[in-house]
Amino acid sequence: MIEDITERKRNEAERKQTEASLLQNEARFRGVFESNLMGILFWHIDGQITDVNDAFVQMVGYSREELISGQVEWTEITPPEYREYDAKKFEIMQATGAFPPFEKEYICKDGSRIPILLGCAFLPNSSERGIAFVLDIRDQKRLKQERELLLAREQTAREAAEIANRTKDEFLAIVSHELRSPLNAILGWAKLLRTRQLDPATIERALETIERNTQTQVQLIEDLLDISRMLQGQLRLAIAPVNLNRMIETTVNSVRFAAEAKQIHLTFTADATATQVLGDLNRLQQIVSNLLSNAIKFTPSAGRVSITLKQIGTQAQIQVIDTGKGISADFLPHVFERFRRVDSSTTRSKDGLGLGLAIVRHLVELHQGTVTAASAGEGMGATFTIRLPLLQEEVRMISSENTLAKSSHPPLQNVHILVVDDELDTREYLAFVLESAGATVCSADSAQAAIARLRQFQPDVLLSDIGMPEEDGYMLLKRIRTMEHLKTVPVVALTAYAKPQDREQALKAGFHAHLTKPIEPVDLIREIVDLIE
Repeated sequence: MIEDITERKRNEAERKQTEASLLQNEARFRGVFESNLMGILFWHIDGQITDVNDAFVQMVGYSREELISGQVEWTEITPPEYREYDAKKFEIMQATGAFPPFEKEYICKDGSRIPILLGCAFLPNSSERGIAFVLDIRDQKRLKQERELLLAREQTAREAAEIANRTKDEFLAIVSHELRSPLNAILGWAKLLRTRQLDPATIERALETIERNTQTQVQLIEDLLDISRMLQGQLRLAIAPVNLNRMIETTVNSVRFAAEAKQIHLTFTADATATQVLGDLNRLQQIVSNLLSNAIKFTPSAGRVSITLKQIGTQAQIQVIDTGKGISADFLPHVFERFRRVDSSTTRSKDGLGLGLAIVRHLVELHQGTVTAASAGEGMGATFTIRLPLLQEEVRMISSENTLAKSSHPPLQNVHILVVDDELDTREYLAFVLESAGATVCSADSAQAAIARLRQFQPDVLLSDIGMPEEDGYMLLKRIRTMEHLKTVPVVALTAYAKPQDREQALKAGFHAHLTKPIEPVDLIREIVDLIE
């Protein structure tokens, strides 16, 4: 019998071709699987992981054996918040056989999470087994966050520059207005005095107006100069003991006329124990004067302004309380900022440069104190509170309670000290304190003068200011270290630059200690004793 096997041979050829194609495809997929370009895992619909490649193992931190032995299911490495989302994606895959990649997270063996891009599909001719492609996108996420951070910083910097530019324009406009207003009265009355025959009463009124407006301009210019010194770090204090009771009483009397002109009841009450602080008398008066002037200025007629002085622990507390226009909650955090002036509907201020409170804060901080503002809102008045460290009595500073006085002789006996400071009051005060403790003191008002003194005077300790004209304390320190007989002499910085970075800079430059003004005598003496010992 003859059989036609043509069809059978064709089928056999197609089968072999199919098998070859499958082997080729399997080889290709095996290459992808083992290439570790991305994580790949095979899964069963019941949650079991049937196979994974090395990239997936490295990604999640589990071993291959842990993953394919049934110890870990693919649902267990999915955070709870993604499970509902996964279920919706699974419904899509059941309907279409696959779903497009989406972002989610996996929980690693150590409990950490990693962001991934996940794509899944059923295997051919199967509705129970599938494959997942997992891409670790931590680097992409990090780069995206860095880009967003850079963009945010750029936007913040741009907004800050725009605000600064607007503030500058507004500030210049305010300065122009505030300088022109008194000039109008000054020039106007001066012209009338020269061109008209005025009666004595009118002449007196004209001269008073000219004087008052001239003082206003002087104060404006002083505020501008103070702000400039603040920005450059050149605002310095002439330190000495200050009686707060007397200082406040004098300042209150200086503004009493302005209060009486508005029929404002101005009072001062003091706790007798809160007496002395170490500070600059003129600058402390400026602080109190600015606060009282503001309170009087923005308190309606027949209102009340009070100032109190009391002792709170080791601090003196000064409070200025008024029944004026108050401060809105929105503006309250910005009340002490310089070059900041908001609309009169949301601030106590409707004229002036708006620099007074910024100057107050800076001066209080130079005195190692704090200042805060409080208000229940617009129309509810305001309270400004200042806290300054009290100066202990001279007797207690070097009493038997202190280790400085435990010996029978003064703590700085036979100690030679050179004091360098360009402020005369500060030099005299430091010399008095140190000589009272037994030291032999030589003073100099500049770095150049200090070098000249050092040719005849050999100090055991050198006490120097930082901010001085021509040559500052850092320059003086460098010159001292070039002098053979002074290479090891302790040099102490006593300065109004009180920020942590100022201290770090001073110590890094070679100063043995960094002391901030104002400093109590007992602390100054103790520091020097510790340094010598």
